Parts: sequence; structure tokens; C-alpha cells
Amino acid sequence: MRIHFGKCLRVAQTKNRVSNVKVAAHFNVHHQQVMRWRKSESVKLNLADSIAEFFGMTLCEFLALDGNNGVE
Repeated sequence: MRIHFGKCLRVAQTKNRVSNVKVAAHFNVHHQQVMRWRKSESVKLNLADSIAEFFGMTLCEFLALDGNNGVE
């Protein structure tokens, strides 16, 4: 099963109406880094968990935003 982290981030941002700038400010990174995350298929687990927490989700809930239901 492959989960696309960037897709999860894009969906979470859209659902919560959160801009790249707001995410960047929270994580103390440049907004261009958020753009790279949005295109990334994978990131380190601790970053994924922190971003899920930022959106008020568990890691499992956040990764489920990929929508592929485990089917490639």
C-alpha cells in the first residue's frame, strides 16, 4: 500500500482552508518548503505526525486523506 503524503497535505489544507504560509509559519520553515512537501510522496514519520497534529488529526486519519483505500 502506497500513500502519497503530498496529496494528504493538500486535502487537509483544502478542507481546513489553511494556506502554505500559515503551515510554514507554524513549522518555522519557508513557504517554498511547504510547496515541496505538497509534492512529496513521502516524508519522515515525525514530520507526518506533526503535520497531522497541526490539523487536529491522528496520523491514521491524516494518511487516510490520500483516498486510495490501499489500492494502487
